[in-house]
Amino acid sequence: GAGSSTNAGVSVVAVTSKSRVLFFSIVDMHIQDAVSLRASYGRPISMTGDGSTLVVIGTSTGTLVLVDTRFRIELKTYRHFPGHAITCLETYTADSVLVGTAAGDVCSLSLRTGKWPTCVCARSLQQLKSNEVNRRLRVNAIASLRNAYFISAGNDSMLRYWDLDHLENSYVVNAIDSSATPYSSYRLNDTVYYCENAPAPPRSPSSPRVFSRAAAVAAASAAISDAAISANNARSGGPIVSVVVLPSPMPMIVA
Repeated sequence: GAGSSTNAGVSVVAVTSKSRVLFFSIVDMHIQDAVSLRASYGRPISMTGDGSTLVVIGTSTGTLVLVDTRFRIELKTYRHFPGHAITCLETYTADSVLVGTAAGDVCSLSLRTGKWPTCVCARSLQQLKSNEVNRRLRVNAIASLRNAYFISAGNDSMLRYWDLDHLENSYVVNAIDSSATPYSSYRLNDTVYYCENAPAPPRSPSSPRVFSRAAAVAAASAAISDAAISANNARSGGPIVSVVVLPSPMPMIVA
């Protein structure tokens, strides 16, 4: 299962693959309570916490469950409307989370309104419209500095830097910049999707680029990856299974 820390009453919350939410005392790590989620929600895969009293659990059916750790009850459920498995979650703002899916999308969910204002997609617009799921694009990890930017990583061995406020600053790490708009937009109901126009080729070492401090972690990760990944096939290094963003100040980096 997955785990999350809170600081009001309950110290540790864990969720198992059999849909049990367990509440532990940090003092002796004894189980204080347990709640069973409905089988119809699917198998729990991921979880994130807001650092206080709430956790969100994502499942194999695209269901998200909001749990109050003080009263140990289910508060609300949300449905990722395409129904793809929720592979990873990350707290983004005080009342929103980033939701990574098996289809290669990362969507922002407002816990207050239940709306999905924005989705960014490794899938093409054509794949999105046909609801095609490519296992190669599965999102395995998301890391963010709250309400600033975030990085997603997955089975295609690429790190993607996303800035939802200034999408033009978003890019695939190690990708060659294009003069054309790199993303196509598509509105479905109340959600705006931004899709990659085409798979990005490997970035040439001779093509310089100055990264902002916000992108420095992504650049450093790319430099580490370059030592192991072939320039002819950026995916030969294997899927990326985890990524972190460090908030400490970093100098400008010139690639």
